[in-house]
Amino acid sequence: MAREFANRGHDVSLGYFPLASGKLALPFYSDGIRMVPLSRKISLLTLLKNFIKLNKFVAWADIIHFQKCHHYASLPLLMASFIKAKPIHYDWDDWEAKIFLHSNRVSLTTLLMYYFFRTLENLLPLSVDTVSVSSRKLFEICLGIGVHKDNIFMAPVGADLEKFKPAAFSDDIKKKYNLDGPVVLYLGQLHGGQYAELFIQAARLVLEHNARSNFMVVGGGYRLNELKSLAAHLGIEKNIIFTDSLPHSCVPAHISMADICVACFEENDITKCKSPLKIVEYLASGKAIAASNVGEVRNMVGGVGILTEPGDVKELAGGIIKLLNDDALRKEMGEKSRKRSERKYNWKVTAENIFRGYQTALYLNNIKIKEILIPARDFVRGNLSRSNDNFGRRMAIDSGVLPAFAAYEFYIPSDGRYELWVKYAAETLRPCKIYFDGRLLYADGLNAVSSGWTEDKSRWFKQTDLEIESKFHDLKFISEGHTPHLEFIKFKKINPLNF
Repeated sequence: MAREFANRGHDVSLGYFPLASGKLALPFYSDGIRMVPLSRKISLLTLLKNFIKLNKFVAWADIIHFQKCHHYASLPLLMASFIKAKPIHYDWDDWEAKIFLHSNRVSLTTLLMYYFFRTLENLLPLSVDTVSVSSRKLFEICLGIGVHKDNIFMAPVGADLEKFKPAAFSDDIKKKYNLDGPVVLYLGQLHGGQYAELFIQAARLVLEHNARSNFMVVGGGYRLNELKSLAAHLGIEKNIIFTDSLPHSCVPAHISMADICVACFEENDITKCKSPLKIVEYLASGKAIAASNVGEVRNMVGGVGILTEPGDVKELAGGIIKLLNDDALRKEMGEKSRKRSERKYNWKVTAENIFRGYQTALYLNNIKIKEILIPARDFVRGNLSRSNDNFGRRMAIDSGVLPAFAAYEFYIPSDGRYELWVKYAAETLRPCKIYFDGRLLYADGLNAVSSGWTEDKSRWFKQTDLEIESKFHDLKFISEGHTPHLEFIKFKKINPLNF
């Protein structure tokens, strides 16, 4: 997601917590993103050090974004946000308190930590400006603890559509494991709340109907040996490959090699909140999927894969067998999976939803804001180019595809009359139609010229005045010919005293 924002011309810095203990590395750059390592050690001194580092770290930022409720990140950032008067956004993707309780033996220490996690998870959404959630269940929890619905944004996980895509696979992986016959794959960390045991139990039933089937568990974790023992107990250890942990760069090839991909869960508070990354990567790879019908899974897989009852091993096995026996069905579902990923479950769409949260957070922190500024590259639909070439890093450039268009979604904080301004570069006339909330606003917009096509020649041009209500709106530029090179769109309130 950070790359999505960086690709749109935003400056992004990312604080992270290395898994390896020891001396922290110095900050570095990766794909144009500044990476700053932080400590996850449990101590007051570590908390103080993280706060000092983050307080300096966020000084340049327009908005602070943090993920998960873990105290070593959330508490220092909340303090830094308060001191620096910065808007802050919380990205909530799992019910961490429930996962912690499920993953640990019950003891006094476990219960104390659980109540600490639960208290933190209940307070954080009320302590920030906006929240993005990965599931409808987390949305409902936010509403239940008192977060206003307009400050909650749905942002399920996404896949990288370039890394994960339908492709002819190499035989190298099958040769490595000596696989002959169809491959059924499970991907995921082998920790608490993952339910890989359902996959192994279903594998035994499938092998009774199709002895040539091969099963592969891609991932590692503290339950790996336990799951290997289960496979041995069921007498199918020779039919299941456990790869252990793999670099993420190796995952697309393993998914590509599989004939069927599986995501199995029980139904409980944890799984109702999940937005499983494995599923969106299956979708993007164009795979036939068998998955448990729980939480966000039904929205992800419904209509493009086979949904089974959560925790029902027999029904899961039946879904896998159905796919194994029907080549045409596997192909059809794979094609539908990819289309769904392209439409909804990818990082571009997720970043767009979170950016709406940022816009709201910025408004809530600056109630006297007099204008709404939209970078031209932040279109949610369109065919303009965001490439950083000689025309300028902030420009949305005509790509040559016709009709040329760019559509934007944005939030207006209060009712009133606004001026619409557009900053663009155009050495020759390239007029566009301008639509606002689906209606034609201006048939001859962007009908002025600057002295060139590059960012340094970009100029502000007023388009029109209009009455706008406080809510989310759509703006669209479209031309049957070509468009100017766009840099910014601005809505300026004519009478800001009424804000």
